[in-house]
Formats: sequence, structure tokens, C-alpha cells
Amino acid sequence: MHDFAILTIINVFVLLYFYLFVIHFLLFYFPSSPRGILDSLSVLVFCAGVIFWCTSSVFYRFLDAFRGNDAAEWQKLEFGAALVLIWAATLPSVVVLFRTEPYLQLGYISAFTVVAVEVLVDLVICDPSCCAVRYRFPYSCVSLGLLSLLPTIYALTGTSQSAPSLAIHHGRMAIWNSLGATFYLFRPLERIGVANGWRPSLYVMHLVLAYNAVTYSRAVLHAVAQNTA
Repeated sequence: MHDFAILTIINVFVLLYFYLFVIHFLLFYFPSSPRGILDSLSVLVFCAGVIFWCTSSVFYRFLDAFRGNDAAEWQKLEFGAALVLIWAATLPSVVVLFRTEPYLQLGYISAFTVVAVEVLVDLVICDPSCCAVRYRFPYSCVSLGLLSLLPTIYALTGTSQSAPSLAIHHGRMAIWNSLGATFYLFRPLERIGVANGWRPSLYVMHLVLAYNAVTYSRAVLHAVAQNTA
């Protein structure tokens, strides 16, 4: 019940922020010319990814709180939503950083989407064992996360003509999310017995993910606004 209460509070705040963010974006930043349509779609897909992840997390934690072990199968939904979030968060950086190279942009988006779908289907649908899914999930996140950093690395090495501001934000988000996930995997506070009946490492990880999603959305909005100006 602790997990459900705390994570619901975190996710509800994130959901409210992104619903307002989408409304604000549609009212003031949605382009009137075809030039910025792809940028705007990437922003909306990113917001949809965050909303889907938060909703899936709340849904699973609700079932886990009231149904216990019977809800174990539904954790796959939360894992799948996390993979969708990685894919969705990558799209704005690809669109912005590869803006002057449309063929490279299209090729990377297509290839990354195919890989993301394959990883998602293999983890969530093809593997029937919940224990196996829990074991494989970190590796799936790492592999997809490393692929998502290719546009950032490309921009920061100077081979891209675009300004690397969004690349820096995307790389920073990836680093902090990795640190949050590592903190949860090692669970230092739980191991030393500081919090009986609580899982502070899980709460910290979700806070880090939520905070990074919010700060990254601002960087994305700034980058897209510069293009549509």
C-alpha cells in the first residue's frame, strides 16, 4: 500500500503537468506551416509516452496493492511502458538533431522503431514467465537506452550541423535515469534496514524519472520553438 500511495502521488503530478504541457503546446506552439509538423508530432509522441508510462505504473501499483500476487502478470505492462518511454523520449532529439539530414533522420527513426518494437514484443508478449521478465528487463532497458544515445553522440562529436543543446539535455537525462535505476537495483537503504516496510529506492527512481521527464520537456519545447520561430 505504501508503494501505491507514494507512486500515485508522483505520477499524478507528472500526469497533470504533461496534460497542461500538451494543452499549452497545442495552443501556442503548434506550427501553422508544414515545416514544423514533424517537430510537433515528436513532442506529442514524447508526451504520450510519459502519460502512458505514468498511467501504466499507477494501474499496476493499484492492482498490486489490492490483489497482491495475482497482479504479477500486469507488471509486464509497466515494464513495456518504460520501454515505450525510452523510444518516445528519443524521437524529439532525433528530429531536432537530424533536422538538416532528413534521410539520416528517417533511417534512424525507422531502424530504432523496429528494434524497440522487437524488444517490446520479445519481453512483454513472447516471454510467459514474470520472473524471467523481471530479470531481463534491465538488460532490455540498457540495450534500448544505448541505441537511443546514438543521435546525441553524433551531435556532440561535432559531425552534426545542429546545435547540441538538446543533445546535452538528452544525454544528461540518460545519465540521471541510469543512476536512479542503479540505485534501485542495489537498494542500499533497504539492505541496511533503514526503512522497514518501505521501498525508498523505488520512490527515488520514480522521482528521478519524473523530474527528468519534466526538465527534458522544457528543453524539447525550447528547441522546437526555435525552429518554428
